[in-house]
Amino acid sequence: MRNTVQLITQWTNIATVTEEVIAPILTAYVAWILQHARRHQIERLYFVSRDGQILQLIASVLRRDGDPECRYLYGSRQAWFLPSVRNLDEESLKWAWMKGLSRSGRDILRRLEIDEEPVLSILAHEGFDEASLARQLDENELERIKALIRKEPIASLLLRKAETRRMLLLEYLRQEDCLDGANWALVDIGWKLNCQHSLSRVMKYTEAIPDVTGYYFGVSSDHAPLEQAGAVYPFISHSRSRLRSTLKADWIFKRSTVAVIENFFVISDYASVCGYRRISSRVEPIFKDAVEKREGGSLARIVHATVLAYVNELASTRSVDPESEDFQRRSIMMMKRFCLYPKPIDVMGIALLPINDDQTHGEEHWNQLAVRIDMRLFLRVVGDYLTGRSEDSDQLRFSWVGGSAAISSWPVRIVIISGSALSRTFDSLRIWLDRSLKWTRTK
Repeated sequence: MRNTVQLITQWTNIATVTEEVIAPILTAYVAWILQHARRHQIERLYFVSRDGQILQLIASVLRRDGDPECRYLYGSRQAWFLPSVRNLDEESLKWAWMKGLSRSGRDILRRLEIDEEPVLSILAHEGFDEASLARQLDENELERIKALIRKEPIASLLLRKAETRRMLLLEYLRQEDCLDGANWALVDIGWKLNCQHSLSRVMKYTEAIPDVTGYYFGVSSDHAPLEQAGAVYPFISHSRSRLRSTLKADWIFKRSTVAVIENFFVISDYASVCGYRRISSRVEPIFKDAVEKREGGSLARIVHATVLAYVNELASTRSVDPESEDFQRRSIMMMKRFCLYPKPIDVMGIALLPINDDQTHGEEHWNQLAVRIDMRLFLRVVGDYLTGRSEDSDQLRFSWVGGSAAISSWPVRIVIISGSALSRTFDSLRIWLDRSLKWTRTK
């Protein structure tokens, strides 16, 4: 009986957080997209799976006559990165081993979809046995792996894989009317424009040669070059970014906040897309049978139902204008409070959410959203905040620092929050110094 009461309490509180925090900020984002697309004569919006699932549901309620058509497009990093490869230079392949990702040999091969014979035999002959591929590579080992991938026979195998994936992707895009010459745009959550960049590379080889445009909840300061990615319209951008946006909020782009947004705010009720296949006369997405599909369905249904109820009530009563600056500011303020300083009761129902940052969703990369921090973890988290390692480390086995602090003891909570505030102060000081130096040089 006690467990049942706890479960009901958790679900009730999740619905409350969704109504007070998630629904307003996502509604503000989608309302802004529709308004902007209307002004710029965008004919069609493609909401990219899976983050786009709840966004398209919101758009279906807010959309009015004259607004763009709202469609759904199945895609992901794993489904779009490899098809973009036409040669094996660093620019074409850097997504497979970029900084911040796991750099184990096995993960690199998985991303390139060549973790198979005869590649494994060739690498074993060159000194990369199974144990070597399972651990993180140092810089010298990484360069050796890169060189072997670019040599025959691995090079030809990789290029054939990319060509096969590209033909299927182009067939899918043609099927979904992406190549009909219409003025359309992607809608996604963010962050570095790598997916849009990859899609742009694929589509430059089509007869339509469309310029890819994208709307994003957030675009970080270290995004892909715009001349490669295409036109970009962010709702929120980093203060160090030159992109124009409705809102500026550096804290959104911290790994901790990104984890909450991706795994709670825009939670989906199905697993990631890992590719495409031809079924009869159609091309259909292939879904990865992952942990989040098995364990996130109930939570996704609660979040989606609560958001839709909120948007429907807002649309019917017109009590507030979701396009107004006041609504946008209040929404992001509530979001910041929740992401950085949540209450323990807000965290308990979602702490065990399984999350996976790697594009292949390998089993060894599963973490949970938040954990109770003991003294050992406490010392590591403080050290990571003070040294800046928290953005790259994947060893703590949780991602939401604010949520973990909220369900930990008071001493731990106070120091974690203080360390986070200190880190943001140092970031602000660095930005101020950078701007001051630029002003001095140009004076």
